[in-house]
Amino acid sequence: MGYLATGSLSRLKSVIVIAGYCTGLFFHEMFIFYLPFVLSIFYLKTKKLNSPEIYVLAILSIIIVAVIYYFGGEINQGKSIGILKNRGVEFAYFNIFNYDKIEDPTFIGRVYISFSLFIAELLFVISQFGYYIYKFHKRYFSKFLLINILSLIFVAPLFYLGVDWFRWLNTYCVLLGLIVILILPDREKNEELFNHIPTIKSFVIIAPVFFILFFIHIQYDASGSSVSGTIMYFKTKLDHFTGR
Repeated sequence: MGYLATGSLSRLKSVIVIAGYCTGLFFHEMFIFYLPFVLSIFYLKTKKLNSPEIYVLAILSIIIVAVIYYFGGEINQGKSIGILKNRGVEFAYFNIFNYDKIEDPTFIGRVYISFSLFIAELLFVISQFGYYIYKFHKRYFSKFLLINILSLIFVAPLFYLGVDWFRWLNTYCVLLGLIVILILPDREKNEELFNHIPTIKSFVIIAPVFFILFFIHIQYDASGSSVSGTIMYFKTKLDHFTGR
């Protein structure tokens, strides 16, 4: 996606990106949940919703996912976990490999604090980007909102079916960052740059809050999704610094 977002868009680049994305679907079909981002980058590069690249990529992606769904086997094929176990990996009762939303539909509800923090962190990032677009490039703000709405709808099934949200949120935010970069003006044009005082002020306010929230989240998960364990962690650190 970085390759697609940078530089001019040639026919060769379009072919390489579309072929690479479609090939990636066979290696990891979860690519499909981020399709709106790829289509959005093509749209921002071509300035056309009806560009051939968008049609070709959307149609090929749907066909490939349908083929995988109807003719593919199990994702694991019974080998991945065996390979990891043979190499000494010890699995806890709960892990991302054996999680099954159908068999355990209440897990996310039982640790709702962790997943609420995931959502809050994502909203922080979207809000920071959105503030900048609204403040300095308002003509793109409606497109920014639409891209996020479509992308969140597309990625929602992935979040529903699995629990390893950290990496999926990271992927979402990186791709959203590419979208924002595309919206920025070219350097040779006499337009706004990124170092506006209001932008810096908003970053100084939002970024520390985000990272404090993120750090608390990590400690919460590391303590076994336990509020008491998280409180004990910070109490231990405070006692250490105060010399108690």
